[in-house]
Amino acid sequence: TGLLALWFILGIGYSVSQTPTGRLIRKSASSENRTALFAAQFAFSHACWLITYPLVGWLSTSFGTLITFLPMAFIALVSIVVAFV
Repeated sequence: TGLLALWFILGIGYSVSQTPTGRLIRKSASSENRTALFAAQFAFSHACWLITYPLVGWLSTSFGTLITFLPMAFIALVSIVVAFV
C-alpha cells in the first residue's frame, strides 16, 4: 500500500510538471524553431530518464523503496531550483 501511494504521488507530480510543457514551448517559441525546441525537450527528458531509471532500480534493489525516495527527491528539488534560476 505504501508503494501504491508513492506511485500515485509521483504520478501526480509528473503530470503536473509535464502537462504545461507543451504550452510553455508553444508560447516561448516562434513557428520556425518550435519543432527544434520540442525535439530538444524530448531528447533532454529522455536523457534524464536514461540516468534516473537505472539509478532508481539499483538504489531500490540495494536499499529499498523508501530509502530510494530520498535521493530522488533531492534530484527533483535540485531540478526545480535550476528551472527557476
